[in-house]
Amino acid sequence: MRVQGAVDPVADRPIESRRPSPGRKAQRQQDGEEHPDRHGRRCGDPVRGENERSVHAPDPIEVAADMLETVRVRELSVLSTGGLLVLLLGLLPPVMDVFIVNVALPTLSADLGGGDAQIELVVVGYGAAFAVMLVMSGRLGDRFGRRRVLAAGLAGFGLASLWCGLADSMTELIAGRVVQGAFAALIPPQVLATIRAATPQARRARAVSWYTSVSGFAATFALLIGGLLLAGDIVGMSWRAVFLVNVPIGLVVLAVIARSVPETRSESPGDLDPIGAGLLAVALLAALIPATRAAAAPWTVTLLLVVPVAAMVLWRWEIRLASSGRIPLVPPELVRTTAIRRGLLLLAPFLAVGGGFLFAFPLTMQDGFGFGPLAGGLATVPMSAAFFAVSFAVPRSLARFGTATVTAGLILQPIGLALILGVLHGSSVTPWTIAPGMALVGCGQALVIGGVNASVLAAVPAEVAGVGGGALIMVHQGAIAIGTAIVGTGYTALAAGHGHAAAFSVVIAVQIALALTLAAASRFRR
Repeated sequence: MRVQGAVDPVADRPIESRRPSPGRKAQRQQDGEEHPDRHGRRCGDPVRGENERSVHAPDPIEVAADMLETVRVRELSVLSTGGLLVLLLGLLPPVMDVFIVNVALPTLSADLGGGDAQIELVVVGYGAAFAVMLVMSGRLGDRFGRRRVLAAGLAGFGLASLWCGLADSMTELIAGRVVQGAFAALIPPQVLATIRAATPQARRARAVSWYTSVSGFAATFALLIGGLLLAGDIVGMSWRAVFLVNVPIGLVVLAVIARSVPETRSESPGDLDPIGAGLLAVALLAALIPATRAAAAPWTVTLLLVVPVAAMVLWRWEIRLASSGRIPLVPPELVRTTAIRRGLLLLAPFLAVGGGFLFAFPLTMQDGFGFGPLAGGLATVPMSAAFFAVSFAVPRSLARFGTATVTAGLILQPIGLALILGVLHGSSVTPWTIAPGMALVGCGQALVIGGVNASVLAAVPAEVAGVGGGALIMVHQGAIAIGTAIVGTGYTALAAGHGHAAAFSVVIAVQIALALTLAAASRFRR
């Protein structure tokens, strides 16, 4: 007996929805139990009529037992509304922590000390670990159970957040952020996979839309939430609150997850591919280390030579896995698909420079123009609200205008950036004067990121849909980490010699040039 609509019947089946134990009568027949009734008939014997036809008399107790068994299976195998809320609550902290720390960087650097490179590593270390572990996360859930891996991720993330919140030096904080990012990567893939596997078809699209909305909210409003936590200065925690707030959220989710979220796993999980993951990590680190350490250690620039070598070896290894019938971390058909390749080539630099913008903006507002953490967070609200609102209109825009949606975003964003640039060199810089420009930036980002994401996912072959989604998220996190490292290094160097306003102006100019170049030169197709 299988619960209809709960999961895909072949690939992803909740553990609890596998065939329930047979009814009492069937079990007695299988075990060979024979208990004659008062008429001398045994439990499994048919009742004979005049024409010797076989008729089984239903047992009300057995029927009731089977009905209760069906109800029990349904309750355990289908994700309820309460279970969905639990999953979405657990999703908030790892997504917020990509950006929430940015608004606290001036405060924590003043408290713990450390140079510009260490400040960057507080952000980059999290993103790099997130990106590297993300490619393994989905397969761990497929193999060992998604609820189990999710619980492990929440527990590890909570402990790492406690580590960061109690850090007494920049070295301790950076190490904690790397561990935090690694455990954070275990959470989003399990949440999305559980929603897809344990939600009935009729409710699945809405549940996935809630996943997307909560992710967008957490990412876009992270700077505001961070500013509120710093301004509140809860029991004198100051910047530590942006990390310690994760602990109670994780404890609440862990306390109820076993009773509200069904366990699911794939019946045919892919290989973990540690070699592919290792090569990917080598390539990413070889790009990140020079970006953050080149000024202090010029020899690290030579590590850039490792990037193409590691990428080539990774590509050949993935082709070998695919030809042997196994599913690699990055299936070659993803790269060979024109729409996917063009989309990622557009999205990666766009996200990289955008990550640098979100790193430099709080530093400019606080250290350059004297904003407090709360004012700095409030200054991002127009961008966040516009991004969140426009994201809901992207599917309809794509259906009506196609890839012109992406082009429109690549034009709107530079207009907004130009308005911000004008305010920076005007007479008054306040959250209100930069609000129009920030709103246009948010609109442009939503159209580009949402449009490319939807188009890329639509082009992913069905047989590697899960892997394709994971690869897209990996590109997001990897690009943001690399962009933050590169743009952050240039920004801090310029700010030291020419001031924060001048340095941020260069960041904006680079972002404008990139967006217009992508709009003019891209042949991106849906």
